[in-house]
Amino acid sequence: MKEEYLHHLWKNKQIPFHQLKLSTGEDIIIYDVGQHNAFESGPDFSNGKIKIGNVTWFGNIELHVKSSDWYQHNHQFDRAYDNVILHVVYIHDQGVLINNKPIPTIELKGLIPEMEEVLNKHDFPCSTFLNELDSIYLESMKEKAIVKRLNKRIQNIEKNKIDSTPQQVLYSLLAQAFGCKINAQPFQELTNRIPIKLIKKEKYINTKTIFFNVSGLGDTELVDKSWLHLKSKYNLGTMSKHIWKHKGLRPKSFPEIRLLQFAEIVDKFDFETSFIYLDSKELVVYLKNLLETKTNSSKISNAMVDLIIINCFVPFIWWYGNVKMDGSIQEKSLDLLQFLKAEVNHILKKWKVIGVSCINSYDSQALLEIYNEFCTSKKCLDCEVGNKIIYK
Repeated sequence: MKEEYLHHLWKNKQIPFHQLKLSTGEDIIIYDVGQHNAFESGPDFSNGKIKIGNVTWFGNIELHVKSSDWYQHNHQFDRAYDNVILHVVYIHDQGVLINNKPIPTIELKGLIPEMEEVLNKHDFPCSTFLNELDSIYLESMKEKAIVKRLNKRIQNIEKNKIDSTPQQVLYSLLAQAFGCKINAQPFQELTNRIPIKLIKKEKYINTKTIFFNVSGLGDTELVDKSWLHLKSKYNLGTMSKHIWKHKGLRPKSFPEIRLLQFAEIVDKFDFETSFIYLDSKELVVYLKNLLETKTNSSKISNAMVDLIIINCFVPFIWWYGNVKMDGSIQEKSLDLLQFLKAEVNHILKKWKVIGVSCINSYDSQALLEIYNEFCTSKKCLDCEVGNKIIYK
């Protein structure tokens, strides 16, 4: 049981007030729950109004999980609590005195649902109730989750960028997308060591030599005079080969293959940002044409093309719109997701089991964010769906 949960129930009048009695057995009437004090020190609710017997009381109301928390929190030493007229607790385990007089106390145990028991049993505590809930609440939560997810990407971009030019940011995001989750970090380090302005000075044969040798993934046949010349010319070092991960990857996803594909895309792409001003449908076509290339080793799969757009171009456009303070550019990120197929993974399969399917990547990205940020940590009180179910 969390005190925040009690605050939510009290503030939103989701307590069975008609069943309430004081711990002494006396009847009590709650006329006004008071005003929630969410940010300042002092009692939890001010200006409450209650009636005990024939006497009406006006003053503060304090909530705790256990009545003994009053002393744990040292309220007995704080004069701000002298005007508490009611103590509302989940478990009444100790009498509490103000000026040597007992505070009227209500115990809620047995009167409100013990949400923790429900939360800990299921991946989705709301699953049993979703069918009865208007879909507008999940759609609203998905919209907030997408914005939250993209804003986190902005924070990561700002934190990790060395060169703030849009071309370098886009180049770094593209590399991370090719690395996927497992090799995103070494790919990012590679673009930090070899900035886009350096790469664009050289022919493709040289850029490929630079990528493979700086990464530490190079074949012996690439270590020739041309590499020694380029190494000296740009003062290049070599990354440790051991930071690249292969375990759990299919051969077509090995970093050597992804690096070759990345090098070819970098060669054909000018990294200018004018593509952002295409309309959403044209933008999808442009990006898919850019990424549909065949290297000497393998073709980039359609699924991988979509993932690169989701993990590179969508956050880049969101970031760029934020830099330019242009909401219409940011809207294109959301439009772009709606033109792409939904991802398939074990989390989205869990959603499908409880009757929530994905039409496109907008849905899948939103549901991944909701699951990772709210469902796994049981933050139902911060979720629109959870809130609506708890308080309906």
